Amino acid sequence: MKNLSKIVLIAIMSAIIYTAPSFAIVLDKDYLQSKISEDLNNKYKEKNPDGAIVVKNVPEVSVDLKGSTLTIDTICDFSTQGKTKIAKVILTENGITLRTIAVPIEIISYDSVLVATKDISRGETLTSLNTRFEKRNIKNNIGNIIAENYDYSNLSSKKIFKAGEVLDKRYLVKQTAVYRSNPVTAIFQSGAIRLSLEVIALENGGIGDYIKVKSKEYNKIYQGKIINSNQVLIQI
Repeated sequence: MKNLSKIVLIAIMSAIIYTAPSFAIVLDKDYLQSKISEDLNNKYKEKNPDGAIVVKNVPEVSVDLKGSTLTIDTICDFSTQGKTKIAKVILTENGITLRTIAVPIEIISYDSVLVATKDISRGETLTSLNTRFEKRNIKNNIGNIIAENYDYSNLSSKKIFKAGEVLDKRYLVKQTAVYRSNPVTAIFQSGAIRLSLEVIALENGGIGDYIKVKSKEYNKIYQGKIINSNQVLIQI
């Protein structure tokens, strides 16, 4: 009889433990913002050590806890362009999701970008004398900056850039190396064999562009890559 009483008591205590009521609490906004910021910055700085994440407008959040530790995790696609992004914040307890909220964030990204060292006029060629690379916050123009691995040696400006301004690819243009109707040398290459032929350019283009050229001698049109101001390479 005594053993039966113990079994009943254990069963009652187990029921109390596993059906312990949860209690609703309102999370402190400063604490929540701090934890979200910490998690996002840790993830972002793994690949962007010079950048930072600013968390904005964290809402008031209430959760039903059972006394265990609250876990805060974040998900955000940092690779997409844009000034403001939305981070997904997941609040869990013992692996069970309690709440999922969306929080706006701002990415502050510092990178080495091409900057004007003096005023650059419209049509002026970019050189090491009027530009240099500097660490700048590029969050507002991430898709149009010129990074250090970009070849800007054949670019000129379509607008006036002020000294200190970050150069924007949208306002740069390749210098014209070959002009339409002008004679150029077409180099036909097949493996180690190269042949040259005088042709006429049918289009304008800068170094690296592909244009059409015409041979008067053979009355044929070819397409080739401009390799300098008077030569077009045609792979055959």
